[in-house]
Amino acid sequence: MSKSYLVTGGENAWGQQLIARIVETGNTVHALFSSPKLVPMSLLGKINLKFCFLDLEHETHIDKSLPRIVDIVYHGHTSDTRGKSNSKVFAGNSFSTMQLLDWAKKVGVKEFILRSSGTVYGGGETAFSETDRPRPLTFATSTKYIAEMLAGFYQRHFSIKILRMFCPYGPGVDYGVIHDILSAIRNDADFELPYLKLTPIYVDDIARIMYRVADVEGSMILNLCGPEVVELWGVAERIGKHLGKPVRSRGEPKQSLIGNNQKLVDLLQHSFSTSFGEGMEKMLAGNAGL
Repeated sequence: MSKSYLVTGGENAWGQQLIARIVETGNTVHALFSSPKLVPMSLLGKINLKFCFLDLEHETHIDKSLPRIVDIVYHGHTSDTRGKSNSKVFAGNSFSTMQLLDWAKKVGVKEFILRSSGTVYGGGETAFSETDRPRPLTFATSTKYIAEMLAGFYQRHFSIKILRMFCPYGPGVDYGVIHDILSAIRNDADFELPYLKLTPIYVDDIARIMYRVADVEGSMILNLCGPEVVELWGVAERIGKHLGKPVRSRGEPKQSLIGNNQKLVDLLQHSFSTSFGEGMEKMLAGNAGL
């Protein structure tokens, strides 16, 4: 029996892969974008793919822009905090989630998959598991955690899956720690290393995991992180060597952001097919024109 999906965040590389995977199964996907200008060419002309246009940071009445029948929702808004007021960041990350949850309850959604961030843990020296208490350190990260807490109140209406993503990277990924370092080095700019070590996750793995997690019954929290712990300074040096540019970082990071993905691996029997080294080569090649 075919299903109907709503997917937000199609501007991201993994969002586009996720949409394409679902469409290939013959199911209907409603892809939500804030503007028609942001729809990638790769998604145009696909059968069973419909578009919704809604600016989640500004719109307060969303029902008129959304479909009336949906079974599964994938939601994750990434608000660019640079130059934005706290109210806009809250609207994009927290308030929009609450609106979608209310709408989902109204139309009879069966599953709500919320993409959050590993940064809700704050930072430390050991790997964070899903049972560790979140300790967000910034306003933007706090709004991600607020969205998680709001979602928890809807578990009696439909299953809630919270996916805490750690440092996405790869071709087409245009935000995040590694992308920001790459942009800074390419532009001969100084940058800050926010962490000592990370567990980055490659874009293809994100899409594969998000696609498969919908088939798992029940509500849960999962860490979306790669299997390798990498030193961020070493990543910066690798980028600088590839670009033939100097690497100029300010300050010294005092903590790491490392995730434990054992729960995810056991639940989905997921194997990571791309090593961090291979993923970085593909990201650097794919961002040649950045």
